[in-house]
Amino acid sequence: MDIHSPSMPEKPVVMEEWRAKLAAGDSQGAWDAFITRYRRLITGTIRRTVIERDDIAEVFAEICAALSMDDMALLKRHVQEGSATFSTWLVTVVHHRAVDWMRKEHGRRRVSPPAGLTDLQEHIFHHIFAERRSHVETYELIDELPAERVAKIVGWPNAKAVYNRVYRALAEVRKELEEQGFDRT
Repeated sequence: MDIHSPSMPEKPVVMEEWRAKLAAGDSQGAWDAFITRYRRLITGTIRRTVIERDDIAEVFAEICAALSMDDMALLKRHVQEGSATFSTWLVTVVHHRAVDWMRKEHGRRRVSPPAGLTDLQEHIFHHIFAERRSHVETYELIDELPAERVAKIVGWPNAKAVYNRVYRALAEVRKELEEQGFDRT
């Protein structure tokens, strides 16, 4: 390459609409553009974090109040050049705020597995009841074979068949544990 040839033009950095409006001093317009763009991401994060479905709207309102406060000061903290994308950073912020809300409302929960469980059963119990993970996440975290491989070994049509059977088995475990007085809430 000739060192005297003109260099390639840099790609222009595209600013999100809400950031542009905020930079222009239009706080309300910035908030409207932000919430239109990120409402589903915020709501989805809250749904994965909050225990009681009835609490979702209240948590959403409190998080939105915190995010919009002081001309969106909290949102201004994210720097585009940082290591995390804005959406990843936002999910982390929303998750932590939702956890803080739950702790404030319900306190910290300590869940102990029932006596007599095998190590694997305790591991599963911990993921489902203490960490509130889904049956799919739990299955993937228990250091077993991938669902697609299990399906192939046992002759089932696909990974979904494995997840369905795991889901039914976990539903039975939940039912039995709830009958013994253990509750997810």
